[in-house]
Amino acid sequence: TAKEALYKLYKKPGLIFSDQICIKPFKKESTTGKGLVIEKDKTSQYILHFRRFENYYLSLATTN
Repeated sequence: TAKEALYKLYKKPGLIFSDQICIKPFKKESTTGKGLVIEKDKTSQYILHFRRFENYYLSLATTN
């Protein structure tokens, strides 16, 4: 879900999830993390927010 959140925030069709969207390692209990969108000439870093609601998880990507 974190990669999907980055994809939706970046708004560029055709990104390859396995090659161009990276989630930096984080601890299971963390509520935040970092993600990268990698293109030929630039790498953009974003903040990820994680929330758990019973058996569901929410991932939100933000620019800051």
